[in-house]
Amino acid sequence: MASSPDKPEAATRRLSREHWFLIWVGLALTAAFVVGNLPIFGKTFTQVKLHHYVANHFGAEVDWLLVGDSKAGRFSYDGLVPFNSRRGLVFTSDSVTPVYQYHVLRQLKEKAPNFKPKVVFISTGANNFNRNGLHCRRDLALYTMLDLPAVAALTLPNGATLDFVEAVTSRLFPVYGKRVLITHFNFALGDKAKLKTDHIDWVNYTDPRQAPPETRDPIKDRNYLEIYRRSVLVNFEYSRVVEAALTRLVAEVRELGAEPVLVFLPVTEEMRALERELVGDAFDAPMQAFAKANSVTILDLREQHHYEFEDVNHLTHVGALTVAEEHFVPRVNAAVGTTAAEDSSL
Repeated sequence: MASSPDKPEAATRRLSREHWFLIWVGLALTAAFVVGNLPIFGKTFTQVKLHHYVANHFGAEVDWLLVGDSKAGRFSYDGLVPFNSRRGLVFTSDSVTPVYQYHVLRQLKEKAPNFKPKVVFISTGANNFNRNGLHCRRDLALYTMLDLPAVAALTLPNGATLDFVEAVTSRLFPVYGKRVLITHFNFALGDKAKLKTDHIDWVNYTDPRQAPPETRDPIKDRNYLEIYRRSVLVNFEYSRVVEAALTRLVAEVRELGAEPVLVFLPVTEEMRALERELVGDAFDAPMQAFAKANSVTILDLREQHHYEFEDVNHLTHVGALTVAEEHFVPRVNAAVGTTAAEDSSL
């Protein structure tokens, strides 16, 4: 049987298509690598720059600092919490854990050498420590932002080898798996990510108590509870990696010359009941042990449901300001050695 004269040409075409496929795969991986290593490619990365700017700009005027996730964000106005006698800053970003706060504070000695708060309130909760929960699974600081030696120090001694592997892989392909969610990518690059900080000033602060009261949305509340039931607190497993980051965060706070205070912020009765149902003592017990081992005070406000809430999990700005007046400023006054009479709020 005669051989087909088209076979060599067909083989060449197939080889050409295979080459093009490999070229496109290579280009895609290169593009992912470049995006993953850009200094700013999303909201959380921009927030770090803002924290450092505000700390450097207002450092000498600041008496206290609050760090945390979105629950802590209700305390701030562009990062500022001003009172006549006691001024505070807030470092916060959506759904972050103490790994993020450790990442931010470990750079402050270089970024803001004049920043010397008297007290640092570390807001955290069970949602920040659940290895199976949404917050830990999308921890950008652990999987993308921290340098790899720091990630190794947090993960490998705690048996979290997979977390370290995923951190390495996320730097090559930043939307790897379920860890670095595409929803965090805003692609605010270069000069377009320039911080608009000219308007940030204590003087321009507007007291939220002058605004009309906020109205709770019952549908939003139910949806929020379901998110926590199904994605945040489900199958709770305490994270030793996050605890290791919290240990290092406390050490960074003390290097600033400040007193660290762990804060469990107020939540509504519905949210607190859900925490008891899904978490039980699996968060409180290791936190008590951590506080004892590290000589850290815990300020537990979770049973105080009388403040004004935006939803089942977040205070309003008015509620947050009230909490700051009642719980934060007196502790700062005690650390500074002043009396409550000196603390008339704006």
